[in-house]
Amino acid sequence: MSYDPYGHDRVEHTSAKVAAMDTLRKEAKEHHHNRRGGAAPRATVARANVYICKNCEWTGKEPNIQTWNEAGSTWRDESGQERHTPPHSGSMKKCPECDKVVKTRKEWDSDDAWAKWAPRVTFVVLVTMVAVVLSSLI
Repeated sequence: MSYDPYGHDRVEHTSAKVAAMDTLRKEAKEHHHNRRGGAAPRATVARANVYICKNCEWTGKEPNIQTWNEAGSTWRDESGQERHTPPHSGSMKKCPECDKVVKTRKEWDSDDAWAKWAPRVTFVVLVTMVAVVLSSLI
């Protein structure tokens, strides 16, 4: 019998090379499944749902949730042209003790990294642009 690479009809292996390739494919599939959201350890899932307030050091799993829902509106600008604001809504998790924003550890880490690296990248880009402009003038 022949080998079907797409797995439509499982056929018996005709050579050791085909069997080895099947084993490698299976291991790769399991590896990618585990990396892309397979079963996460229970401790990781439990820790991910804990919210932290940086203002008062509150931690918990049930923050207050503030929601809003605003209807759209139509209005005229200075030139008399009609403008439209679409409806929008949202929500924010807040600390039950001090009413400040709370986030999970992962969300705080992401915000901290952005706050740390965004100014540095902007500075490097601006310095590079000034150097390019100055070098073109000389």
